[in-house]
Amino acid sequence: NGYTNIKDNGGSENNLEVVIIDIKTGNASLSRFQQAIGKAIDAGRVRFEVVRPETETPEKQHPHNQNKSSQQYISTKTYSTKNIRETYSRAYKYWNRNEDERLRKLYKQGVTINHLATEFQRKPGAICSRLKKLGLLR
Repeated sequence: NGYTNIKDNGGSENNLEVVIIDIKTGNASLSRFQQAIGKAIDAGRVRFEVVRPETETPEKQHPHNQNKSSQQYISTKTYSTKNIRETYSRAYKYWNRNEDERLRKLYKQGVTINHLATEFQRKPGAICSRLKKLGLLR
């Protein structure tokens, strides 16, 4: 949610939300494995990794490695919900009806997104997404 705005209009990364959706029809229910994934997400055991295999060419190797074959390295960058929750303790948790009502009320009173983020202990992007879902923000 918010990707197109960033891509097309240079929108803020703070307004980007990643949503994992499992579509069920009829009386279908989540499998044990799908329930485990949902619990991991709710508990903040989610991360984003970039894996970039890079092969070092012989010219770039250290002189004492000149006769050895190229070595492969993997670099990763990780974003953890645990780290995010150090700032926003309710990040990625379900919204309840009381929070929705309080959010509606405060937003209509003119409270800023950043202040709402502090008040609700959620990222500014999550506040914007919820306001959109509630029909209060485009």
